[in-house]
Amino acid sequence: MAQRGLGLDEGGTAVRAVEVEKREGAFVPARAVVLPAADGSWQPAALKSALAAAGIKSRAAVLGLTGKDLVIKYQQVPPVADFQLKKIVEFELEEIRRQSGDALAADFNVMPARADLTSDDLVLLALTREARVDERCAQLAPAGLAARHFTPNAVALFHAFRAFGPATSGDVLVASIGRNASDFAVVRDGDLLYARSVSTGGEVLTEALAEAFGVSRSKAESLKRELGDLRPRDRRAGLSPQAEKVSYALEGAAGRLFSMVQSTLQLAKSQMQLNQLNVSKVWLTGGSAAMKGLDDYLAASLGVPVQRFDPLADASLAVEGASGCEMAVATGLAVMAADAEAWSVEVIGAAERRRREFRRKHAFTLAAVALVIAYLGLAFVRSSERHDEATRAAAKLRVERDRRQKGAARVEALLAERAELSARVDALEKRKAAGDGLLRGLQMLVTHLPEDLWVATLELSHEDPPGAGKGKDKGTKRPVIVVEGAGKSRGSRNVDAAYTDFVQKVQALPASVDERPGEMIETQNPGREKFEYRLTLSWLKRPEGSPDDLEDEPPAPEAAPPGGRPAGRNRGDR
Repeated sequence: MAQRGLGLDEGGTAVRAVEVEKREGAFVPARAVVLPAADGSWQPAALKSALAAAGIKSRAAVLGLTGKDLVIKYQQVPPVADFQLKKIVEFELEEIRRQSGDALAADFNVMPARADLTSDDLVLLALTREARVDERCAQLAPAGLAARHFTPNAVALFHAFRAFGPATSGDVLVASIGRNASDFAVVRDGDLLYARSVSTGGEVLTEALAEAFGVSRSKAESLKRELGDLRPRDRRAGLSPQAEKVSYALEGAAGRLFSMVQSTLQLAKSQMQLNQLNVSKVWLTGGSAAMKGLDDYLAASLGVPVQRFDPLADASLAVEGASGCEMAVATGLAVMAADAEAWSVEVIGAAERRRREFRRKHAFTLAAVALVIAYLGLAFVRSSERHDEATRAAAKLRVERDRRQKGAARVEALLAERAELSARVDALEKRKAAGDGLLRGLQMLVTHLPEDLWVATLELSHEDPPGAGKGKDKGTKRPVIVVEGAGKSRGSRNVDAAYTDFVQKVQALPASVDERPGEMIETQNPGREKFEYRLTLSWLKRPEGSPDDLEDEPPAPEAAPPGGRPAGRNRGDR
């Protein structure tokens, strides 16, 4: 959330509001609005609408005190502890209240700049009537606003210059001349040295014209703005006769403004116990700063440069119906609202002060109670959240359990179905292999059996697969073609060689040829009188990677020893 503050300056002709925000470590005027107020009266509803239209979001404002609503006193106090200082000032306040007979709202603070002629602290004491504070607070409520506190306009003027004015050294005077009141801040090396408020302003110029020409106040105000020129006479050549008359009439009243500035400097030197006060420059602001030639007149009278101070000049913030100089006090009030570390004098009503004092004294207790309540509430919320989470987790687990049980049952059913299908496929393959085996076996014998050999029997049988135990179930056995035969040597070729040549030809048949068996186990009995052989053939597909898989190329047969039978794989004597 942005650090922001709202300042509200209730002047004699308008209510001026400025909202500042802290951006990148510096305060910036963000929004401003001016509400015309004839003779200082304004409507809360109109102010509320104007603030909303300007986008001002703050609802607590710092308000200024000036003119007849404010008394500033200075008291010299030896350096003491804060509680002792408070007792000293409260004693002084009680004496003032007794003499005035009114309920007074007040606050004090030790001045930040030190005196030259004493080591004592100088305390600024600001007072106003309690009834006036209550009246202004009551007027703010319908506008949706509340008062943070009230402070002298001169203090706000100092903060506006500190935040948005040029860096200065030595002594300078910041003067805000309004319609009915003027405020002054003497600044030494960037610290507030002296603050003063006077119930005199630019209205003395208007009154002088009204009296000199016998016209109404509004007409005199118009003459002042349109024809008035307070520059030294040697610099205002070329004026019309009427403008000359108006300017001459203003010079006497302008002398009162000069005397007010001059007396401010004299009072600052005496009341602040200064050895010397050398003001090197005057910064002029406020509504009357717009009076043509007023800065030149004061410069000539005071003998120091006078320059206008516009706190909104670098902010690129245009305010309809007012110049930047008129917004100086409101801008300083806004800075005080936003900057908790700003040096301030905070005037509030007695009832509000008691409430704040109670909150300050019992802040720890209230914070502890709030913490306990927050902890209990948080514990309840967390317990509720944990219960809800556990309930949701249990429901998810039940759903997941049911889903997995259904999945497991489905998997078991699919596995059983797969086993049944596999058994059926196996049975069908065995049946097909039995029929195909007979046909392919006959084709192989007709095609490749030499004349030296003949077939005695050819039958379909069922045997256990290689490596399997003895099974009783016929469905687990594989179909094979068993060929038994004999042979006799003819001519010069030995019958044993003819048989070997026959076996090799069959084994060398390509895998794509139908008559090549998937597996062939051959045995022979080379008797002296009669040669006998036995072939066990299978055209049932073997699992891939089986050592007996004849899909791979067969190894080259071993050479037969001289005069003997050739050695072959899977051969044995019967």
